[in-house]
This record gives sequence, structure tokens and C-alpha cells, in this order.
Amino acid sequence: MSVFSGRENDSVRQPSYSETVAGYRTVHGAKEKETQADSPRTPLTKRSAPHVQGERAVLIDMCRYKGAKDNFVVIREYLQSSLKVNKVTEKLTIKCLRPGPFNRIDVVFGDKDEADTAKQHTRWLSSGIPGARVKGEQW
Repeated sequence: MSVFSGRENDSVRQPSYSETVAGYRTVHGAKEKETQADSPRTPLTKRSAPHVQGERAVLIDMCRYKGAKDNFVVIREYLQSSLKVNKVTEKLTIKCLRPGPFNRIDVVFGDKDEADTAKQHTRWLSSGIPGARVKGEQW
């Protein structure tokens, strides 16, 4: 008889959550769906980066901005008011803001011409949100 014979039942490992769910699926006859990541034959679908949104979007890098970066309502008001200050950009309207990776924000304008005007004349951005920069075209 071993010294540890009385403690064998205390050392049984409890099943993990995934093992419990897998056991529940096999007991109750539920079929597990094979996802793309689990399947070796099915390639993962390519997703475009969230900050890339086409012709109407202007990508803004807000790394150097010291204010609150998570309140998009306030940021949109700052940007819209700064557009109204400059003569060239006073007729531009911001449709929406979209969060991007890291400290980047997509500012979506009404059409491509408005976005091009905003990219060419960047003084509106520095007057509304000091420290923010417009990201240029990638080569």
C-alpha cells in the first residue's frame, strides 16, 4: 500500500470550460461547426484594414493630440467648427467618424471632392485639434 493511496481522489483535475462544452455537445448530439481557423483546407478570408474606407475618408493620426481621444462626439464638433473657420473648407461637412487602429480616426466627408479639399488644405485640422496630422497617400 502506498503512502498517497488515500489522496488519489483529491487530486483529480476538474475539466476546463472548453472540455465541459465539448462534452455537452457530444452527449446531447449537437454538431460542432468547423470554423475557418479550425479547418486546414479553408483559407482565412482577407479583411481590409478598418481605417481604409475609400475615397471619401481622410485618415487622421491623433498620436500627438493631448485631449480626450475616445469621445467622438466632441472630436466631431471640434473638427466641424474648425472647418467653418477657414474660407476654403467652410462648405465641407463631416458625415461620420470611424475609429481606426491605434490613435487613428477616419473622417468621412460627403463626397470625394470634399475629402480631396480637406486633404489639400490641412490648416483646419491644426486649428481644431492641435497635434493631429492628416495621413498622406501610401505609395
